Amino acid sequence: MPSLPRCLVRLLALCPPEAAAQAELPSPDRPIRPVTHAPLYPARASAGLFLKKSAFMTVLRHALCESVPPSRHIVPCAERESIASTPGLSLRVAVLGACLGLAAHAAQAQAVTKIVVAFPPGGPQDVVARLIAEPLARPLGGRVIVDNKPGANGAVAAAAVAHAAPDGHTLWLTSVGATVVNPFLYERLAYDIDRDFTPISLVAGNSQLLVVRAGDPVRNAADLVAESKQAARPPAIGSSGIGSVPHLVIEQLVLRSGARLLHAPYRGTAASLTDLMGGQIRGLVADTSGLAPYVASGRVRAVGIAAARRAAAFPDVPTFAEQGLPPIDGNNWYALFAGRKVPQATLARLNGAVRQVLADPAVQERLRKTGSEPASSTRAELAALLRSDREKWGRLIREAGIKAEPGS
Repeated sequence: MPSLPRCLVRLLALCPPEAAAQAELPSPDRPIRPVTHAPLYPARASAGLFLKKSAFMTVLRHALCESVPPSRHIVPCAERESIASTPGLSLRVAVLGACLGLAAHAAQAQAVTKIVVAFPPGGPQDVVARLIAEPLARPLGGRVIVDNKPGANGAVAAAAVAHAAPDGHTLWLTSVGATVVNPFLYERLAYDIDRDFTPISLVAGNSQLLVVRAGDPVRNAADLVAESKQAARPPAIGSSGIGSVPHLVIEQLVLRSGARLLHAPYRGTAASLTDLMGGQIRGLVADTSGLAPYVASGRVRAVGIAAARRAAAFPDVPTFAEQGLPPIDGNNWYALFAGRKVPQATLARLNGAVRQVLADPAVQERLRKTGSEPASSTRAELAALLRSDREKWGRLIREAGIKAEPGS
C-alpha cells in the first residue's frame, strides 16, 4: 500500500479511530470508485484517492472543528457559501486537497508496470524484455517488471494483457509470429490483435541465421543449397516450430532457390541446437539473439543471414543475396502492445518512454550484444508494419501450404 503524506497522516490522526479506519486507498482488488459528489468535495474528486463518504466527512469535520460551528459540520449545499466565509476554513480545505493530491501522486509514482512475455525466463523475448524494463522505470515513474506467462501458443499472455485494467500498466512484448503469422495458421485464436490490442512501439529486430556444426565442410549457404539439389536425401534443417519465422525462412529458400530441404520442426531452439551439435540434423535456422552465444563460442558456425544487410553482431556473415541466392526475408521483430481500451494520452506517453529508452546508446549496445537490433517506431509505423507483414507472410503461408500441427 502506498504511504500517505505526513500532512494527511496528521489529519487522520485528528479523527476517532473508527473514522480513520474507514479511510481506503485504491488497490488491485478494490478499484477507485467514481466520485458522485464532486461539486461538494472537489479535493477528493481531483485527487483520485477514495475515502468513504462518512469517513471523509468525519475527517473534514475534525480537521475544521476549531473554525466551524457544530451546526456546520454536515456541510449542506445551502450553507456552503456561509461556510466558505468562515475564517480559516478555505485554508484548511486547500490543505486537505493538497494532501489528498500528494497521496494520489505517491500512489501513481509507486505503480508497477508489467511487461508480459509468452515464454519462460531465459528465452530471446524474455532477455529483451528484461533489458528494457529497468531503463523504462525512469520515464514511466515507477517500477517495471517482467511477467512470464507461457502456454497455449501465447494465448495465456495475450489474455492477461487484453483483460487487464486499461491503465497502461500491463504491456505485451511479443513478436511477428503471435501478431501476424498465427491468425493464418489457427482457425480459432483466443485473441484478435486488432480487436483486443493497440500498438505502442517496435522494440527490436531479429534476423534469422542459418547455422551448421562447427566441423561441417560447407562454407556458406550457397554451398548447402547446391549440395541439397544433388543429394539422394534432402538435408534436415531445424526450426523452432511449424509457422515460426525460421520455418518461413526455410520455405523461402525452397521456393525461391529450388533447394531440397527437409523441414525439422522443434518446440523451441534449445532442443534443435542439441540435435544439431549431435549430428541428428544438418542445419538450423533461428533468431540471431538465440544463436549469438553459440556462434561466439564456436560450437556452431553461421553460413548465411536472412536480412537485407549484414547484422552488426555478425559482420562476417554474408546475407543470402550476397551469396548469389534470392533475397530472403526473416525479420522476427519484437514490439510492445497494450489493451485496446487504454487512453490515447497514456499510449502516447508509453510510446515516448520506449523511444527514449531505445535512443540510449547504452541500451542499444546491450541489445546488440544479444544479437538483436534496436528498432523503435511511432505507433502509426508499427500499425503499418502489421498490415504489410500480414500481406507478405500470408501470401507465403498460402503458397507453401503451411498448416498448424493438429491439436496445437
